[in-house]
Amino acid sequence: MVVEQAAKERHPKTGQDSASEWRVVNPPAQPERTVGHDVATAATPDTVDPQIVILGVAGSSPVSHPSASPIGSFSACVADVRRGESNDAYHGDDDHRNASRGKVFLDSIALYHGRYVARTIPQPSSDALEHGTLLHSWFEQGDAFLDTLAVPPESTLTPTGQIGKDAKKWAESEHGPNATVVSPKLAAQLRYEAEAIKRHPAARELMDRIVERELSARWTTADGDRLRCRFDAVTSDGLVLDLKTTREADILANFWKSVIDFRYGFSEAWYRAGMVACGMESAPIRYIVVSTSLPHDVQVVTLPEAVVEQGRLQMEKALADLRLRESLDWWLPDQHGEVVELPFPAHVLGRI
Repeated sequence: MVVEQAAKERHPKTGQDSASEWRVVNPPAQPERTVGHDVATAATPDTVDPQIVILGVAGSSPVSHPSASPIGSFSACVADVRRGESNDAYHGDDDHRNASRGKVFLDSIALYHGRYVARTIPQPSSDALEHGTLLHSWFEQGDAFLDTLAVPPESTLTPTGQIGKDAKKWAESEHGPNATVVSPKLAAQLRYEAEAIKRHPAARELMDRIVERELSARWTTADGDRLRCRFDAVTSDGLVLDLKTTREADILANFWKSVIDFRYGFSEAWYRAGMVACGMESAPIRYIVVSTSLPHDVQVVTLPEAVVEQGRLQMEKALADLRLRESLDWWLPDQHGEVVELPFPAHVLGRI
């Protein structure tokens, strides 16, 4: 088997390059697949994952698609679009930046350098991240995923109700070494949240129209930025769905704070660029938001266009700054090493 990088092609409408995908030349024989598409490479170009199915590649001809995927306008597609790519392969792709990396760069240049360039700072982990990952797995796989969780008996938990050695030993004995172990409290919460989402009319209606889940897209911009994103789900009419969790009990009153804190406008601008690269309409993302606080409020919301536009400007500035810093190999913050006056907000100085 030989894998080669595709030659650069300039799209006539967008002016974007299509050099971000890898194509398989003389691939090994594959078993017959019901979806009937070619096999694409995983993020590492010297291996091929037979579960990855290519849906769109720049310059390819339209093909039939049994699930009526909206990623069907291949003449307008300048992205490598993949279904079935593993989380490890997607997140392990260092050749293409995702929105999360862009947000880290905006938050701290030093943190970006340590985490993604020098590799001296590990990836973050927390209970909230684990919770969100588990709920996303349910969103992708359905209720059957919840039945695969290993939930130890209360008697095996620590005095504080956490997963300890005894619980892990029980899980390995009953479910095998690769089981996903969660506490009874978290298992119950996940089921409650899943049911709350399914009871919400707008969420239920959108979920019924899903035809693609966990689609990975990679593309190269006109400025040479190699980017990627992963859509939680796409409906038959081309709407992108994104599942979010929040600690806010009243989503409509307070979720805007999370939008600002976690730069969701920046993320949406990034994802909309991915939509365009995939030949889709740049439509507002439908966020299915569920509260992790009782009584687990659920809302389906879109972001104001002003928030997304601000995110787009931040994205362009961040990518331009990244290109410059990479060319200079300069990762220290501006004014580093100088004596500077401590900034004060104007409204604070006005009260002094």
